[in-house]
Amino acid sequence: MTPPPDPSAAACTAQPSDALQPTCAPTCPLCGQPNRCAPAAAGSFEVLCWCTSVKIAPEVLERVPVESRGKACLCAACAAGGAGPPPPT
Repeated sequence: MTPPPDPSAAACTAQPSDALQPTCAPTCPLCGQPNRCAPAAAGSFEVLCWCTSVKIAPEVLERVPVESRGKACLCAACAAGGAGPPPPT
């Protein structure tokens, strides 16, 4: 079953330009739940995100699929190591 859409997903406002802008990726690549990424929702890295104040363990980051690395943020639960699928073998 697909999770309900994240209201912040509709707020993704990134527009093409020469400036570096976050990708509009409102869901966690590990669990599919809303990641609450403020820069992605705002379309600007000038907005601070919750993740800037937490430390994410390397083993958690290793679980992020290669195609999503650097493109989608984790949700708080997965960032804390409490959710998401096991790493691929």
